[in-house]
Amino acid sequence: MQNNSTSTTSRLPSRVRSHLRSFPTLVVAFGLAVIVSIWVFAIERIADERTRTMKRVQANAIEYATSLGERTADAVRQIDQALRVIQFEAVRLGVSASLNDLLRLDGLLPSQLVTLMSVADAAGNLVAASSDFEPVNIADREHFKVHAERAADLLFIGPPIVGRVTRRVQIQFSRRLSRPDGLFAGEASIGVDPTFFLRDYDTARLGQRGAVGLVGLDGVLRARRVGNETFVGERSLVAVPAPAQRTLGSAIKTAESPFDQVRRITAFRRIENYPLIAFVGLSEDEVMGKYRRRRAYYVLAAAIGSLLIAAFTAFMARQGRQIDRSRRAADAARATFVAASEASLDALYIMKSERDAAGTIQDFVFVEVNPRGAQLIARAQSEIVGKKLCALLPGSRSDGLFDKYVRVAETGERLEEESRLAGAGGAARWLQRQVVRVNDGVAITSRNITARKQAEVELRNSRAFFQSLIDNLPIGIFVKSMREETRGRFVLWNDAASVITGYAPAQVIGRTDREVFEPRLAERYQKYDRAMLDDPMVMTFPELNFKRPDGQMRILHLTMVPIFDEEGRVEHILGLSTDITKQKRTERELAEQRAELEAVHDASPLGQFRTDVKGRLTYVNDTIERIIGHSRASLIGSDFGAAIHEEDRERIVAAWRATLASRGAFNEIYRIVRPDGRIMWVSVKTAPVKIAAEVSAFVGTIDDITHAKEGELALRESEAILRTITDALPMRVGYIDSEERYRFNNLAYETYYGVPREKIYGMTMRELVGDDVYSRNAAYLRRALQGETVIYEMEPTGLERRNFRFMMIPHRKDGEGEVLGAHLIAQDITAQKFEQQRLSRMAERDSLTALLNRAGFEDRLADAIRNDGASGTRAALMYLDIDRFKDINDTHGHAIGDAFLKAFAGRLTRCVRTSDLVARVGGDEFTIILERLAHPSDAAHVAAKIMQTMQEPFDLVGVVVHATTSIGIAFHEAADDAASDPGSAAQALIKRADALLYEAKAAGRNGYRMAEFPGA
Repeated sequence: MQNNSTSTTSRLPSRVRSHLRSFPTLVVAFGLAVIVSIWVFAIERIADERTRTMKRVQANAIEYATSLGERTADAVRQIDQALRVIQFEAVRLGVSASLNDLLRLDGLLPSQLVTLMSVADAAGNLVAASSDFEPVNIADREHFKVHAERAADLLFIGPPIVGRVTRRVQIQFSRRLSRPDGLFAGEASIGVDPTFFLRDYDTARLGQRGAVGLVGLDGVLRARRVGNETFVGERSLVAVPAPAQRTLGSAIKTAESPFDQVRRITAFRRIENYPLIAFVGLSEDEVMGKYRRRRAYYVLAAAIGSLLIAAFTAFMARQGRQIDRSRRAADAARATFVAASEASLDALYIMKSERDAAGTIQDFVFVEVNPRGAQLIARAQSEIVGKKLCALLPGSRSDGLFDKYVRVAETGERLEEESRLAGAGGAARWLQRQVVRVNDGVAITSRNITARKQAEVELRNSRAFFQSLIDNLPIGIFVKSMREETRGRFVLWNDAASVITGYAPAQVIGRTDREVFEPRLAERYQKYDRAMLDDPMVMTFPELNFKRPDGQMRILHLTMVPIFDEEGRVEHILGLSTDITKQKRTERELAEQRAELEAVHDASPLGQFRTDVKGRLTYVNDTIERIIGHSRASLIGSDFGAAIHEEDRERIVAAWRATLASRGAFNEIYRIVRPDGRIMWVSVKTAPVKIAAEVSAFVGTIDDITHAKEGELALRESEAILRTITDALPMRVGYIDSEERYRFNNLAYETYYGVPREKIYGMTMRELVGDDVYSRNAAYLRRALQGETVIYEMEPTGLERRNFRFMMIPHRKDGEGEVLGAHLIAQDITAQKFEQQRLSRMAERDSLTALLNRAGFEDRLADAIRNDGASGTRAALMYLDIDRFKDINDTHGHAIGDAFLKAFAGRLTRCVRTSDLVARVGGDEFTIILERLAHPSDAAHVAAKIMQTMQEPFDLVGVVVHATTSIGIAFHEAADDAASDPGSAAQALIKRADALLYEAKAAGRNGYRMAEFPGA
């Protein structure tokens, strides 16, 4: 037989046709394709590894820069507070007053923070300072010129300069002093050691070549630290990205550092309210080391694989030459057709037209059929080839197939269609058929698409299920477009949002805030939109007042989520709102009830009434007036029948008459109609008043339950929420059936577990989360599948560093029947837990010196003992007190005494390593925990350095104090751990150090006593 492909191939030159049929050529091409695929895969994996590594490193850099920025902001706020005190006192007392009069420095600033405080007059003369000073003139200083030239009362942060008095590098913080008439009167300034802001640098987190620093918006570098080296006063070469300068957000930049030519990934964070930017740079060589090792591994694996495939390809090509010589003897077109048709997944038929004398097609004859086609007709190939279509398949004329084939053969128009065939046992099959003209006949390709059609049905069922699931979320949802052409216009507004706000979808969709809401509300919401565009992030408003069109005020909990387009721009804003009016109103009412019950009975939040035995009202309180809308005078002597809604009136009147007749209790819920036409839902309860077994009256209460009923109706009427909305929720949402198999999950599930949605579907919880996590949650899951709503929190374990709050809600058949499954919700509460831990840490600090207090010290000492003994090193405890501190207090007063304690603590901190812990455990008692000591001389060196440092006089706001210290040094011994826990071992170590301290004091003070080093 001959077809189009055969004719086309036959027209090619014989050399080309031979080359196309060459088996070695195909093998080589296949080998090259595989090698290319290996390298493409390796390159993609390398790119993916680098992208994920860069994202993680950038997130860490932003976190470190944010932490540095927050610590710096706290310190600058303290300095600004002190300057404001100086500014206020200078205006009150005069610029020429002494600094002691201007400043009440008790506890105003940590002593280690301040290099020099000074006040200058309008001519630039230094008239007061916190230490001895020369009467110099600072009119040429930049900070003085700034304050003299501008009238604004702003904090000025100057570049690092060398102090003329202290001769030390310092950053000048200053404020303008003004006379009552507003004219320039001078300036108040505080000099701060630039290295103070970088004192908490930790090479363990940032690496040996990591950099931290502060740079001003003026382009001047305030301070920079790389490794253990600190640099100040140099002109900034750090190019700060524009977003970090304009906003309080973070910006990332990767570039070679101009300071030391080290390429770093740098995060910049603008410090709130101050012209400073904190930056943290992570050395690319250090943080990308693991990625580069992985890259080398992929390159090596690809190279080895390429070599192996090349060798195998060469071998197969050599073996294939003999096969190629024998294959060329066969008919190329026939072999190609047979191979293609028999290997095809589609059924293939080629039929030739059978025409009468007039040229009209009377039938078709099968000239070729592949195995798949024979299988589809349920006959052997030999039984099909040569047979006529209408004889083999008589129904082809009645069902129109024959006419369709004739039309294709006559017109040459391609036919594509899908058809449904009834199968044995009622099972239907779906076929996708393509018919094209081939010479004087047609070629038919059929494919069984039953599986695809079944998948479509399953997809529709799944969508219906998702819609049913989302129907149970009582959340008002809206979507607002942020595209240029439709910016600010609502594109989605569900019924739940309508119930909450009172605005129907037709009133909102396609309109802007200003076209829907009153100007004040519209301006507020547009402000939120602008903030979202400037800094795209999830925004939450826990309590938002909203005025409905009917005048009712609602309190909403609103969450706004940015939805991005392919280019990372905000395309839509998704809003999730919940009406918490009832909750907030209930909270207020409970508070009011407690006060009102102590005052007047008439102010009860419930409507209270009394009737006679005939049901006529004899007393109503003010609350009933507010609920029903009728005055008290018009109600006395009547009943509530006129106010009852006409649809409830007959039922309620009959129930009330039965209550009067039986002298029993009445408990009903119904609607009333106020004079203004508003419909209210009320719960009415009465009880008989019995005196000597006789009923003399009825007392009752009316409760306004309108909001509760509206909430129930809103819950029942809420529309379906699309899957994309559940995917935007900041929590994991899933559903499992009674067999614990997942039937639904949102995008957060896939992101968290790294498993595609189609694979999660049908998995059991144990298969998805693993045996360990499943065992921790199994008890809660069983309770939920038994019909109980379960809410609990789970602490992180292993490599997990997140805290989650879990909610499991049972799903019942028709809302009340058997439990069919459970809805699962997991919310990340790591931030709340972190804040609790931060507050806990704050309780461990001494309020005067900011050092660890006794509680914090004892916890850290127990940890040091627990970790002691690695590599033959030991932990040591230094116990110190100030010699004759009582004399300082008695001579100069407690204010100077407190200032001295802060100065003493500052010097003590500078004498030890950043890894050592300093604590104040009593009035003048201090301790130092020294870890990883290899030799006793290390501790002795620290003690000698402390005593030498304390020899220098302390200048405390004009008062010079001399003091010394005595020290006891004890080492942790392994014997302490043999019979006690770390807490008891810590107490034993404290007692030994305290005893050695008193030996040093008994020996004449200003010295130290040290125990023997364990193992010496």
